[in-house]
Amino acid sequence: MKKSDIVSKIHLVLCVYLIGGWMLPLLNSKILVGFIPCVYANWLVDKHKCILTRLEHHFLEEESKKEDTKIDIKYEGFVSKILKKYDINLKDEDINKLLVFVTFHSFFQSYRNVVLQI
Repeated sequence: MKKSDIVSKIHLVLCVYLIGGWMLPLLNSKILVGFIPCVYANWLVDKHKCILTRLEHHFLEEESKKEDTKIDIKYEGFVSKILKKYDINLKDEDINKLLVFVTFHSFFQSYRNVVLQI
């Protein structure tokens, strides 16, 4: 398996955890209360790009150089790439708004779980 595929799968798992981790036992909510702001801060500082997306693109470039093939690497976001697989075309601005809403919801639910000890 290629390194870019491994990073992509890890990215997917982390995205699912960020979205639904608050529904798991309380320890996960405690983790998310700290993890979500860190991910969001990285995303804001890095011009709406996730470090895992950058790492995946880096490995894609390396793999194309090793194979001596010119792969047209589209520098699009992870969520954008997934949505396009399902023929859902949204502007980057709309995807950013969606991501902010979803991560805020997950943070709020995690925070609520921690404060109320649910």
